[in-house]
Amino acid sequence: MRLRIASSMTYTYADVVKQAHVQVRLAPAATGRQHVLVHPLLVEPTGWQVWYEDYWGTRVVELDVSEPHDSFSVALLSDVNIRPIERPHALDFSAISGETVSDSFSEFLSLNEITAPDTGQREAAATARATARDPRELVAALTSSIAQKAVGEVPVDAFSHAVIGSLRSVGVPARFVSGYRAPVGSIEAGITEDAEI
Repeated sequence: MRLRIASSMTYTYADVVKQAHVQVRLAPAATGRQHVLVHPLLVEPTGWQVWYEDYWGTRVVELDVSEPHDSFSVALLSDVNIRPIERPHALDFSAISGETVSDSFSEFLSLNEITAPDTGQREAAATARATARDPRELVAALTSSIAQKAVGEVPVDAFSHAVIGSLRSVGVPARFVSGYRAPVGSIEAGITEDAEI
């Protein structure tokens, strides 16, 4: 399936600025199932640009604008080929246990002030880990448990970080990935759909 992703945003300053340095992380990821064909990025006002991939494999554009301006606009138009989703997963917990996993995925196992689970989330994670047959079942059970105990409307990011921290607390590598969410299964050729970020 080929998707075309169009996005634009404008930042308006309270006053005229003489110089701006901006980092843009809007390029679709090139992965085993996602091939980026083109990704032109248009900025206004224009300035010096450099592209690189950061530590996480995210394509970054650094922009330096050194002319007076009171707004800054970025627009992109990306064409992406997507292959069907293949869901390889660990058949049991042995695949995510051991020193090689804790070494290779140390960033996805450490807890910090954003991901540290509360006592209830730690207990839910330990219970779900003890009863789940495989990591995928653990994720489903833990996500459901945290959602049921949430009070009021919880921001998606906060909910995601609670699940991530709970998984990490029982030794399951997890990370937050942000991007476009489109109803891929229901998109028809030639039809335009809005996507959430």
